[in-house]
Amino acid sequence: MLHAHNRLIFLLSMALTIIPTSLTSHVVMPPSDTAQELSTLVHEVLTEEALFAALTSQTPTVVMGSMERCPNCSMFKPHYAALAKKYPKVNFVSVDGPKLVMHKKVAKLTNNSIKIPGYPTTVLVNEGSIIGHVIGGNKQKLETMVADIAATSKQSKKRKREDMDLDMTSTSK
Repeated sequence: MLHAHNRLIFLLSMALTIIPTSLTSHVVMPPSDTAQELSTLVHEVLTEEALFAALTSQTPTVVMGSMERCPNCSMFKPHYAALAKKYPKVNFVSVDGPKLVMHKKVAKLTNNSIKIPGYPTTVLVNEGSIIGHVIGGNKQKLETMVADIAATSKQSKKRKREDMDLDMTSTSK
């Protein structure tokens, strides 16, 4: 009986030493090639001034706020890099949201109409204004919004070119 008791204690102690490693192994990190691709296609913002510049950019910009130890953020980064590759005319920016208090800056710039309850959160900027946001890793919604902002940007550039052509023809007469 004592032998069975010792064996049970041994099995329990083994199980307890295995549990912490099995829990941490569920965190999915992007493969190294995706991490490298992310660093070349997505600009990392490290200062509050650079974050403000991204959030008030005149060019189409997507700002992804994430947290260092967030498994959902890690799983979302490969999709974000793929969008950056698919839409090269749109600036893609990554920021440590809590570190640079992204939630406060977005709230201030939108008069508290956009609140960031968690990460990952992406904010879309065009012509100096925040025009939308996606909370969480909703890939389809983000891709639709990025496609819209890219199309709007092309139309805007075409209109500006046409306006410049009109200005030049009216001044030459």
